Amino acid sequence: MFPGFAAAIATHMQNLDQAIVENDTVAIGKAAHTLKGALLNLGMADCAKIAVLIEERAKAADSSSDFRKPSEDLRLVLAPLIT
Repeated sequence: MFPGFAAAIATHMQNLDQAIVENDTVAIGKAAHTLKGALLNLGMADCAKIAVLIEERAKAADSSSDFRKPSEDLRLVLAPLIT
């Protein structure tokens, strides 16, 4: 079961990264929201807080926000899980 969760989180991170590259705040918000839910399902509340930060900034349509930094921070924490 756990490998399935890890694969899902990797996919959600890819979706978030793609949305950030496209600077699509709607897609960023959706990807961060989905990622947040997956992380909470695994009991990873600290990681979910980063996803919430990204989601809130995206839903505020703040295209000037640096979405890359919190995404990179999240990727570093999740690296052992998703690689």
